[in-house]
Amino acid sequence: MGNVCTGILLVISGISVWMDLKWRRIANPLMGCGWVLGLLFHWMKWGWLGTFTFLGEAGFPILVWGIFYYFRMIGAGDIKLFSVLGGFLGIYQCALLMLWSVVLGGVLAAILMVIRRNFYRRLLYFQCYLMGVICRTGWRPYREGEEKDSTFHFTIPIFISLLLLLGGIL
Repeated sequence: MGNVCTGILLVISGISVWMDLKWRRIANPLMGCGWVLGLLFHWMKWGWLGTFTFLGEAGFPILVWGIFYYFRMIGAGDIKLFSVLGGFLGIYQCALLMLWSVVLGGVLAAILMVIRRNFYRRLLYFQCYLMGVICRTGWRPYREGEEKDSTFHFTIPIFISLLLLLGGIL
């Protein structure tokens, strides 16, 4: 991947982290710019056929994370960020990025639960949620009526994993 594409990925994901921390949202125009730049990158590389490649690569994270979004276990902004990154990285590197983001996110979440002293309460909440989904015919959002100390900014492990991937460590 070229230096320009690497720079685009770092800028978009860095701004996404900042937006997530500041507003708990990632602005759609930022993601739109990422998709347009990714599409242009594919057009320059493969011509108009690059459109289909881009759609497959950008659509892959949406398919993978869709069920988690349905249950409100992940935010739409995180999925859109993965989609933009996948549009540049390709399916294999995007899958690697998603895997390591989950691993790193789990470690960071566990550390946060220890710091916040709510580890047991969070595990109990997750268990009650699973039992409720299994025993009931309907579902409810995972983070329904949650307190503030349950917030986790998934853009942080995504950004760190991207740095490790682009740096050749992953």
